[in-house]
Amino acid sequence: SSLVLVAIGTLIVGVGAAFVAPPGTAAVLNALPTSKAGEGAGVNQITRQIGAAVGVAIAGTILAALYLRDIADSLVGLTPEQATTASSSIVGAQQVAEQLPNGAQLRAAADSAFTTGYVSAMVVISIISIVSAIAVFVAMRN
Repeated sequence: SSLVLVAIGTLIVGVGAAFVAPPGTAAVLNALPTSKAGEGAGVNQITRQIGAAVGVAIAGTILAALYLRDIADSLVGLTPEQATTASSSIVGAQQVAEQLPNGAQLRAAADSAFTTGYVSAMVVISIISIVSAIAVFVAMRN
């Protein structure tokens, strides 16, 4: 099921982070004199936090843009309020679908639009992660 796929993906990310974060932190701190260890740890942590925030922003932007693009055709014939609600989120689309006699079509369109957006966002984030890992590997070798 899709829940199993999400769990597997989350496990892969967690294991990957467990193998990358400690050596990365060690590399940063080992490059500094002991007197600068606190500052180095702080910079290392804020860099991680900013990277995570930017990653979420990129993924969210991609998901939202593709969801809105793909759900647009299914909003024809809805009231402006229903269209706004359905285009704002998949939950909104499901709520509107419950009010419609042919709501199954809107629900299916919303599910498809969300899935397309989510998968596309994860592909882009994966590519960014792979390119970043290669860049770090090359930089660490030099």
